[in-house]
Amino acid sequence: MTKVLVTGGAGYIGSKLISALIQEKHTVRVFDIPEALKKPLLFAPLPSLETVPGDIKDTAKLPSLLQDVDVVVHLAALVRGGAAPGTTEASAMWEINYEATCRLADLCRIKGIERFLFISTCGNYGGADSNRLAKEEDALIVTSPYAETKIRAEEHILSNVNEQFHATVLRLATVFGSSPRMSFEPLINRLVYDAVVNKSLVVQGPNAWRPFVHIDDVVKAIVLTLRSPLDLVSGQVFNVGANSMNYTKADIVRILQQFVPDLAVELHGEDPRSYKVCFDKIAQILGFRTSKGLEEGVAEMVQLLKDARQHGNVL
Repeated sequence: MTKVLVTGGAGYIGSKLISALIQEKHTVRVFDIPEALKKPLLFAPLPSLETVPGDIKDTAKLPSLLQDVDVVVHLAALVRGGAAPGTTEASAMWEINYEATCRLADLCRIKGIERFLFISTCGNYGGADSNRLAKEEDALIVTSPYAETKIRAEEHILSNVNEQFHATVLRLATVFGSSPRMSFEPLINRLVYDAVVNKSLVVQGPNAWRPFVHIDDVVKAIVLTLRSPLDLVSGQVFNVGANSMNYTKADIVRILQQFVPDLAVELHGEDPRSYKVCFDKIAQILGFRTSKGLEEGVAEMVQLLKDARQHGNVL
């Protein structure tokens, strides 16, 4: 039986991933900040799930955290796409997304942990030519402190791959969909929230392109990568999503208007971060296919918000 450490495992993606890993017969150790672990992650405690509170910046905690671990899925990160260079928030990103990530990966290599899965972002293509689909081998473009920390962490991790340390990078399209630990920070989730709760949208750069992927398909991609033979995934980068899931922001607005007919919409200016992404590699090498489209994900979040308002809950 494989023991999987999931850092940031009590968050938006992690809280869905751990159920899938347990169904795959793995034992799971979740590491996250104490505040995130106050609520139970499953309806009932299971012997196959262990939770460890802590901070990924705490170097002294890492050796015990990795005890008896076979695989690490590194989700823990500070995600703030709009953080400006030189700010306190940008500095915190460097501490968590780069420095702490590199220390964790280095210790995994030293301790002989064979598989390390780093969750990165298609936002690394943020200034690419949106007339073509960005591929894994294309040059990456720093458009924010967040993207820079992810790019530099990728470089460090992949440069240390060897016969005993097999790291894989998954660059996720912008994630959407419902989760036990719901977040309305991702673009579509935020737009759905504003549409349902406020009945209004303000959209900057309606013609800007983005790739999207449902959270259930992200979980599927992670599980598939962990199942795959090392010779297919070691030292590899995979974009996670589908070519058909590249949309403009205006496309998203039109979908939302189907669910909220009286939606007030303001469209403004341009967004310099316009990019489309190619997802052929993960399809061809790992046989990955997405299963949920944008309309389905929007529908489930609209219903989630309506149910929450009906019962007086605040998400």
